[in-house]
Amino acid sequence: ISNIMPNIVTPFKPSPSKSWKENIPDDSLIPCFPTPEAHIIEVRFILKSILNIDTPGQYFSASVELHMKVPIEFYAKLETHKRTELEYGRLYEFLNLMTEEKLTESWEPVGDTHMRLRAAIKGTFWETFELEHFPYDEQNLTFQLTSNIPAYAATGNSAALPDDEKGAVTCVFVKGNSKSTAHKFFPLGAVWDLASTVETAEYFSHPGLSKSQSSYSHVWSTARVWRKPSYFMWNVAVPVGLLTTMSFGVYVVPRQD
Repeated sequence: ISNIMPNIVTPFKPSPSKSWKENIPDDSLIPCFPTPEAHIIEVRFILKSILNIDTPGQYFSASVELHMKVPIEFYAKLETHKRTELEYGRLYEFLNLMTEEKLTESWEPVGDTHMRLRAAIKGTFWETFELEHFPYDEQNLTFQLTSNIPAYAATGNSAALPDDEKGAVTCVFVKGNSKSTAHKFFPLGAVWDLASTVETAEYFSHPGLSKSQSSYSHVWSTARVWRKPSYFMWNVAVPVGLLTTMSFGVYVVPRQD
């Protein structure tokens, strides 16, 4: 991988005026292609609810659920090393997560070949919102999921887990059947319209972004919202307009009154 990528890259900063596909820069993230040595982890993202959208503050709050299907041999290796790799902050994390509350996290067997991690998380996520087209703006709500275990481990990478046979334990995220149930009960429905689906993409990070020259697996899930301009017309523009018009009435009132 390192032979086909430049050594210097530009830090990634998403643009709110672009779609989630256009926001993927060529020099920061590359298409995901699993290597034979990597353990494949299927990630299923379920958007449960959107609790708050603060466009001036550049953040939103949401409740999500993750299902991560892990090969049984990968699960056994992580347990053997006893380095908390099975906990939330090691196997996966959200890059744009500001504050979080992990509601539940549990493992369950899936047949004889896999284990599934089920995690319910409520948190506040950073996002770049655009305000130029208010109140006709459309916004992306993106969940940037990554793993702290490399997908491609360079020689001497201390972040990778040692393996007697292959030198390092690596893993690659692949997107599963993600979905959204947030539109069924959307508390912000008076102000926003929420898409009934989420779009998901999988990528590797550029090795140049890591001090160890390692590449990490990403799965980004994006929900789309559209602001309802009628809410602001009836609750802001019309009342302010009426008050402004009525203020000119003082000029027709006799002075003695």
